[in-house]
Amino acid sequence: MNVKGGVRQLDVMTKLVVLHLIGDLETRGFEVILEVGEVGSRPQLRVKGTLPASPELGERVRSHWQDHYGTFTRSQTARIKPKLMGMGHAMDACKTSAAQLGQAFQQWLTSEGFQAIDRRLREVLSLEDEIRLAIASESEVVRQLPWHLWEFYRRYGKTELMFSPVTGMRPPATPGQGLGRLRILAILGSDEGIDVESDRRFLEGLPGAEVTFLVAPSRQMVSDRLWEESWDILFFAGHSETQGQRGCLYLNAEEQLSLDELRYGLSKAIQRGLRLAIFNSCDGLGLTTALDDCAIPQMIVMREAVPDRVAQMFLKQFLGLLSRGVPFHLAVREARERLQGIEDRFPCASWLPVIVQHPDAIAPQWRLESKEFGDWRRWLVQGVQRVGMGWLVGGMAIALTLWGRGWLGGWLHQQGITLYGVHRYDQAEDLWNLTLLVDPGRRTTLYMLGYLHEQVGDDEVALQWYGAAGRRGLPQAYRRQAQMMIRQGEEIDFAVTLAEKGLSVLIDQGSLGQEEMRTTLAWGLWQQGQRGQAYRHLDAVLESSRQVPLAYCLYGAMLTEEGLEEAAAPFWQSCLDTTDVRHRDEGYWRNLARVSLKP
Repeated sequence: MNVKGGVRQLDVMTKLVVLHLIGDLETRGFEVILEVGEVGSRPQLRVKGTLPASPELGERVRSHWQDHYGTFTRSQTARIKPKLMGMGHAMDACKTSAAQLGQAFQQWLTSEGFQAIDRRLREVLSLEDEIRLAIASESEVVRQLPWHLWEFYRRYGKTELMFSPVTGMRPPATPGQGLGRLRILAILGSDEGIDVESDRRFLEGLPGAEVTFLVAPSRQMVSDRLWEESWDILFFAGHSETQGQRGCLYLNAEEQLSLDELRYGLSKAIQRGLRLAIFNSCDGLGLTTALDDCAIPQMIVMREAVPDRVAQMFLKQFLGLLSRGVPFHLAVREARERLQGIEDRFPCASWLPVIVQHPDAIAPQWRLESKEFGDWRRWLVQGVQRVGMGWLVGGMAIALTLWGRGWLGGWLHQQGITLYGVHRYDQAEDLWNLTLLVDPGRRTTLYMLGYLHEQVGDDEVALQWYGAAGRRGLPQAYRRQAQMMIRQGEEIDFAVTLAEKGLSVLIDQGSLGQEEMRTTLAWGLWQQGQRGQAYRHLDAVLESSRQVPLAYCLYGAMLTEEGLEEAAAPFWQSCLDTTDVRHRDEGYWRNLARVSLKP
């Protein structure tokens, strides 16, 4: 999206499958929690299962990567030139090891405790669904397993795997690119034994991109570029390795640094629009701690030492697919799978690239990929640049005099909804802004703009949009505005007034949403110290047929505050069962419920 303050796209149509693995492979095995839903929404399905301990599989994973693959590549800390790639015993041993690891992994997934999860996935998902498959675990060995060999993943062709942090910062707002070229900051680091020039030649010829190269830079140079300019993609080619728990980049012959040492510069770049970091370097899983520390929305890294040919082929295929409009995750999958064509010379090439992404992050999607809509939109914006938005909109309205501004505004708003439904979120946002120029009083458009800003944490702007929608009588805007004020602990009296007004409107209209509004009102009344009234509203919500997770949480919190822990326990349990950690407020309440239920 192209808005001031930075609005992140909302990716709500893609299916999100999250596998939480709690435990370890060698001794306890894993408790597995499956969640299935749509990106941006509460999971529609939760299933529990198990995976058994398998020290044999753990040893096979270690042996494959450290002994066989490591021996084949001759180094675990450098991208390797093809001339070092032997065609003899080391290659054969690596291929054999990979086949044995794949068989052992697939056999492990057939365990009885995991079959219920596998069956449920196939029941609720279609082969046509676009699916993100997120693996979340604190076990390092989980990220070394070949999850792309899972039969479910192989059968569902629009699925791509990603690893997600168990904890970490929510990705902040990221502004859209606008109509400018795709901006890439390419760091070509220490290149001893590495052919980084091929990376450079490819990036220089990438259509629709503006690439700035930093060759063997100092850390100060990198920091300054992150602070002073806006970027869409951060790219690094060179040596890297994991030291302890931290990934380290070698910038030149003398300097190295971790991404944690660029924390402030990266955070600034993310606020300005950085949405993707690509590390075409070795041993990249250690770099992924930056996802927790700095909230980089998406990262593509290499599991282990990566040959030049593999790194370059993946980069070329991935960026080429992305620039042609292929969705981010599917572009990664296709580019990765195409590496299989060179596995006769580079075993396990298709195992190396992986996505590491926060579950709340929105897949990057740039303007240069919107071919079919781009011509019309470009004409529109160029018209604005030539004659001004007011004149252009006025001309459009005059041309549709027979239908009027209301009809035109409604049509534009609906076109935005349509684009929103097919993942063209930046264009949808532009049309909603245009809608307000044609029809300034359209309250549903004001509400949608507020909703987008709220989801990415841009509270100040969201409150302005909600306030505008509320002044035009939209009750949902009252509720959103009130919740944000209560969350901030500011203007509680006004928040209660808004919730009361919204509830009155809904009751008069006989409209849906009364339970959510009562819950918000109860939250505000509790903060005012009016417990009796708060309980009455919550009782009305809990007696209704509509489930509102926040109502359970508030009831549990109020009873706990009064010292009635035993009475609060069932409410805390219902809060834990119904809330979704990916939602902004509910993650807080879910954690509080878990703490409150501990003996």
